[in-house]
Amino acid sequence: MVEIIYNKEEKKKTGQIIDFRLPRNIRQIGEPGRYKKIYIEDYVSTYLKRLTGQQETEGKAAVLLGRYETIGDGLVLFISGAMELKQEPPCGEELLIRQNAWEEVLKEKKRYFPDLEPVGWYISRNGFSVGLNHALIKTHLAFFEESNRVLYVMDGIEREDAFYMNENGCMNRQKGYYMYYTKNPYMQTYMIEESAAGHSTEKERKEPVLKKDAAIVREYREKIRKKKEKAERSQGQLVYLAGGLCTVAALFLAVTIVNNYSKMQKMETTITKMSEALEERLVENKAEKMTTAKKKKKKTEAEPEETDVEQVVEDAMAEPYTYYVVKKGDTLIGISKKMYHSAKYVSRLIEANKITDVTALQPGKRLIIPSVE
Repeated sequence: MVEIIYNKEEKKKTGQIIDFRLPRNIRQIGEPGRYKKIYIEDYVSTYLKRLTGQQETEGKAAVLLGRYETIGDGLVLFISGAMELKQEPPCGEELLIRQNAWEEVLKEKKRYFPDLEPVGWYISRNGFSVGLNHALIKTHLAFFEESNRVLYVMDGIEREDAFYMNENGCMNRQKGYYMYYTKNPYMQTYMIEESAAGHSTEKERKEPVLKKDAAIVREYREKIRKKKEKAERSQGQLVYLAGGLCTVAALFLAVTIVNNYSKMQKMETTITKMSEALEERLVENKAEKMTTAKKKKKKTEAEPEETDVEQVVEDAMAEPYTYYVVKKGDTLIGISKKMYHSAKYVSRLIEANKITDVTALQPGKRLIIPSVE
């Protein structure tokens, strides 16, 4: 059971009385200290685990951001932010944090976490012990020499982790800590933007999405092509059937003439009626085909864009819809996620807007967003 403490303390800089309460949604890991406690927010823990991965053996490092609070006689550290140190893996016994990476994090911190301060650092050591070595201690004292700054070590393969705190120049391992759960929009924003960046160029980031969009377009066009071929085969079978019936009628007539000349006149009348009926059906089918062709031609003259999905688009246009104006860098999957909160409606966007080339989404183009209800 975790005790919830409510306390009022005087803020030294302003003399203002502030209320402070420990988080209610927490999970205890190990045996946290009595006078010094570490709380790490769930989004931060998730980000660090994702940063660590399962396959990499080279250490990934990050700066931990947070604040300190004094509650009763104890010191509480809240870690609510983390930023990756983007650097080449250090070698040998040199410092594990490079100066240029450190300066870049401090610069970016003002953008994402303006109200937090560096309270320690994190490093992954997959396949190695979470114990300390000379390089870890040397690096910590070089960048975090103040007391109560922490080092968080994790082995993603063995799923082990450990917190160390600088106490009067000694790195002491903590027996446990707390995980707490709360809204953390600053960490969410950082994680989303880092995930989108992926440490690659804009072209490399967009390429997989464009390929997926193109695959959906190809699949859709293939379905339409098969549908048209099926319709053409049906018309061809009708003509073939008419020809077959005429042949059978002719043979039957010949047999009748040979066997029973007296019935020739009745058979001739029957065949004439059959031929007329078939001819009328073929004329109707031809007229229907010509009418459809005229409609397509009229549609093409009105709208220069080539389309072979007319019926599907008309069905989509009949439903309630809204519009979306394409912005620079937009993709079909991104638009689907933004408008429907799901990527599975890309085909609906293709249908409604007669899209044949996903790379031709021009900024400023207005797209129809059909209803999916």
